[in-house]
Amino acid sequence: MKAPSFWQKKKSVLSVLLAPMGYLYARATKRRLEKNEPFRAGLKVVCVGNLAVGGTGKTPVCLALGDFFHKQGQNFFYLNHGYRSKEQNILLPKGSVYREGLSDEAFILASKAPTVIAKNRKEGALLAQKSGAKLLIMDDGFQNPSLYKDFSFLVVDGEKGFGNGRVLPAGPLREPVREGIQRAQAVILIGQDKTGVLPFLENMEKKRGQKLPVLKAEIRPDEILIRELKGKPLLAFCGIGRPEKFYNMLKKEELTVSKTISFPDHHLYKEKELSNLLSLAKQEGLIPVTTRKDAVKLPPSFREKIKIMDIELVFKNEAKLKELMRDLIQ
Repeated sequence: MKAPSFWQKKKSVLSVLLAPMGYLYARATKRRLEKNEPFRAGLKVVCVGNLAVGGTGKTPVCLALGDFFHKQGQNFFYLNHGYRSKEQNILLPKGSVYREGLSDEAFILASKAPTVIAKNRKEGALLAQKSGAKLLIMDDGFQNPSLYKDFSFLVVDGEKGFGNGRVLPAGPLREPVREGIQRAQAVILIGQDKTGVLPFLENMEKKRGQKLPVLKAEIRPDEILIRELKGKPLLAFCGIGRPEKFYNMLKKEELTVSKTISFPDHHLYKEKELSNLLSLAKQEGLIPVTTRKDAVKLPPSFREKIKIMDIELVFKNEAKLKELMRDLIQ
């Protein structure tokens, strides 16, 4: 699904008409959060979540936090809810190869550390603990009250921010910002703040009388591949939450994006689709390039014929991150 354009407009008739449904959605979320008593696992839990639906960058943040905790000598696992996974409560060893029917994001996380796929966060935490984890990085789950979080990061895309500030379906939010921000210990702002997120958070700090740390970060693409593709016409394709983020990143690196083809988020590619992509690229003299999230689901024979653009999230002040995580890594 593609996010409707009115989600980014402060004034929209359709958004106003849908506002009552957004109010009901927000109330239901609040009741669910207040009703459940979170389970305390015998390990530390760091949650990486967001307030808006769509691709905000949670997975790159999880990978970057994994690198950080690895440098600190922490024995950590990932916990992934397994979007559309046919199996649940399973442990993927580090370096696992993709299996159809399971979460694509889980295999990206498993490239760094053992990863548990579990929609039931309590059962997932217990499986990780039983398997030797001392610290758990939970990919998504900020609005899930079943598991106690020792620290929660809210990830915000600097380009989209909080959209029009309304709750689904009137806007992109899962819950009102003023309520969600109360449960966060820090915000991770990815990229340039183009929607006024920072001034908004500063105003929120004054009202709640407590400072909310903001960690600034940026996404960096594979520099070696960027140099290799300079001046060559590209066929960029992907099936992610916001395909334009991928295409804009390539263009920002001054690459020649001649054609783009977008698929639904978490798309499972069919053999005919892949064959058509290669045929189109060959006919028009283009080099096919995609994301790591898409590539993890492709057969090896196809991956050999395309370029895979890896990305890395880099914190601008890792010392600030270390200070925030001090109690968890002692």
